[in-house]
Amino acid sequence: MTKLAARTPIGLLVALEKQGKLTATRLDLSGVDLTFDQYEALGRMLGTLRDMSAWALGDWLIFGEGTYGDKYAQAAEATGRSKGTLADYLRVAMFVSPARRREELSWSHHRQVAKLSPKEQRAWLAKAVAQRWSVEEFSGMLKADPATDSGTYRDSAPPLVDDLRSVVKLLLKHGSPDGNGYVLVPVDVWARLQSVGGEGQ
Repeated sequence: MTKLAARTPIGLLVALEKQGKLTATRLDLSGVDLTFDQYEALGRMLGTLRDMSAWALGDWLIFGEGTYGDKYAQAAEATGRSKGTLADYLRVAMFVSPARRREELSWSHHRQVAKLSPKEQRAWLAKAVAQRWSVEEFSGMLKADPATDSGTYRDSAPPLVDDLRSVVKLLLKHGSPDGNGYVLVPVDVWARLQSVGGEGQ
């Protein structure tokens, strides 16, 4: 039996991959000496990989679009995901900022509120956490509330998102790391960011 010394779920995945037991098409745990705690932690990690991947790819696409313009689409092909799937990841990541994302909820929960205002997103996501709604229950509650638009997911970015894209491009172009974990930005770029985002967004 192979004993894994890794202490974190990510470490377990890395160790399994190095041993050839984790590939794109299988996870082979035969002959691996796992404690129950390791087994449970690994299951929890595997369960979150899909959501992690959706958020990471969405944020990656936002960065690529802001940094490389139209060229980012070439790199996006390397993901092996369809254009529609990538567009969905991009839209949800753009409309639901990291500050509003709830780790207790799936990416699919967040997709349900992407068309709402930031304030509505916060309120609905908090309700979903408190009530422990499944995605289906959450979707049903949103559709039943006359205050929310039960229409389809947005196909085009609202003006705010276009403004944010231009600000992100300016930040990436003119911002400079200060060596202490912060990025220095020109005052005019900061003022533009504040005017677009507003307080509490």
